[in-house]
Amino acid sequence: MSLNYFFDENKRYPLKSAEIGCYNTGVFVLSEDYSTILGIPWLTIIKDTYSDYVLGIHLSLEAPNLQTMALTFRNMIERKEWVKKYPKIKYEWESFGLPETIICPKKYDIFPICNAMNISLDQSVSKRMNTWGKTLKDDLFSRLKGNIHLTKNDKRFKPEKSAIHTIGSLKQTTIVYMLGVHHQSWQIGTYGVPKEKFLEGIKRHPLKEPSDPLWKEKLERWCDS
Repeated sequence: MSLNYFFDENKRYPLKSAEIGCYNTGVFVLSEDYSTILGIPWLTIIKDTYSDYVLGIHLSLEAPNLQTMALTFRNMIERKEWVKKYPKIKYEWESFGLPETIICPKKYDIFPICNAMNISLDQSVSKRMNTWGKTLKDDLFSRLKGNIHLTKNDKRFKPEKSAIHTIGSLKQTTIVYMLGVHHQSWQIGTYGVPKEKFLEGIKRHPLKEPSDPLWKEKLERWCDS
């Protein structure tokens, strides 16, 4: 893909298109009372194609399906003042609203959601999202207690025995990484710093919430399934 793709400001701007990635975190999590090992969660992420800014996430013990996708969409669309309740998160998360197009591989069937939200679906495979999954593993998940990434070849070590995170604390740690590291760092894929590109872009093209007042009710059919 040519760098001119990203420099054409008349065609590319925040929420013009977004990409979906689904990643096995490889980190064992515990119940909220720390008494039971629950398993290894999946992380679903939607990122802005133009700026590489994270628009929405969802962490779940279920493999990606329509419910987890719908919950990620809901997180993307809603304003994110709720991050302020986490004392470790010192950054603003400025994104909300719907992109015009979602790029998502065919193996994740999200057509019903895109149809309900009235947005286009591009079923291309995003090499950038695949590469970013490796970066997430190397820079974040492999460094956490209870991870399988660095010890999977050592049959004597049981990574679940070193687990310290609940799904809630893993979510908080992931958000801190997204907002405090990824958003603040130069990304070669988009040739810029995500937060800077995103904030500069929405000055010219302000974010908008869905025009359909029933958007939340339409998503709930999958969120509550």
